[in-house]
Amino acid sequence: MKRWMILAAILLLLCGCGEPKDNKPASQPETALQSEQAKTETAATQIPPAISTTPETVPPETETIPPETETVPPETETIPLETETVPPETETIPPETETVPPETETVPPETETIPPETETVPPETETNPAGTGASASELQGHPAGTTEPEVTGQAEDEYLADVAALLELPASPYAAHVYSHQGTSKEEDSETFAAYDLAIAYGSRYIEQDLMLSADGVIYCSHDSSPEALTGEKRLFSELTSEEIDALRTKSGKHRLLRLSSVFERYGTAVTYVIEIKDANTLEPFVELVRAYGMQDHIIVQSSSLSKLKSLEEIFPDMPKLFLTFNEEKFESALKASYVDIISVNGKLFSQEICDRVHAAGKQYNVAVVNSIGMIRDVIEMGVDSYFTDYTGKAFVLEALYRK
Repeated sequence: MKRWMILAAILLLLCGCGEPKDNKPASQPETALQSEQAKTETAATQIPPAISTTPETVPPETETIPPETETVPPETETIPLETETVPPETETIPPETETVPPETETVPPETETIPPETETVPPETETNPAGTGASASELQGHPAGTTEPEVTGQAEDEYLADVAALLELPASPYAAHVYSHQGTSKEEDSETFAAYDLAIAYGSRYIEQDLMLSADGVIYCSHDSSPEALTGEKRLFSELTSEEIDALRTKSGKHRLLRLSSVFERYGTAVTYVIEIKDANTLEPFVELVRAYGMQDHIIVQSSSLSKLKSLEEIFPDMPKLFLTFNEEKFESALKASYVDIISVNGKLFSQEICDRVHAAGKQYNVAVVNSIGMIRDVIEMGVDSYFTDYTGKAFVLEALYRK
């Protein structure tokens, strides 16, 4: 660019040579030239020499430009080299990010160690009942070695009070009329030590148990064939082992499902057990357990099957037998059955006429299940011998007010 400017300046100077003399300073070369020009006739003939000199100087100057312009590409060619270095830098990022998965993969092994820790809880809790079971067995005078197989796995539960102090509380004078249905099942989790303890504290001495058999032949206290209502476990008792059942807790988180042997151990002969046999496969284990604990004189056995009661009559003839029915035909059969001592009814079989007929047959009249103040008052005034209720404390208050 500088050379172009120089050439332009030279051209301007050359072109300026045709200007009047007074515009240029006087010099020797210019006067000589002007004298020669004066000799000529016209000033126009002076322009060609100036023009002829201009082309001769331009080519050599313009020929030097290509080398300068050729140097530009090398400079511009270096730019791609600089930009090509960027990808290697960005390519180093993936290796860094690839190291993250190995770090996150180490988390599962840590979380996998938790189950072994939680699995150790049952063995620890299993050691508690062994001590309490042994002491309860000794307190009630049970033979050594008869209770240990049944209480294996039973854990410490929530109690109302120490069993010895609890059984020192006086029984209600109306205790024989009130059967505590599954303990105090509307106040505590049904058929748990807390429910039975509270019923006994109210003055009850008749507590009810429903029997279910585990897959390995252990008897548990539960009204339903599945522990779902109490624990959420949907499988049947017959599909669960005793170890699996012992690991369950009630929805409150405070109780385990009780084995019948554990109930016998805690309360001994201080109460009467009103036990319902639901399934035929429970009969033999029940008989064996009752004999092992010597409880045959402290049980009222109940069933909705006359054939089951008849079978038990042959084994335990002195054990009171309660027949559950809401059917008129079955009621008539029960009236004639010599081995039935108590008839329990509800619905349309609850009437003064039915009550009188039961008494006339030499049997006791029972009603199940009575909870409201009005119903409890009605059965008392009717002269019903006994009734099942979920509210033991309420029942004893009304008994004191209305029983004559």
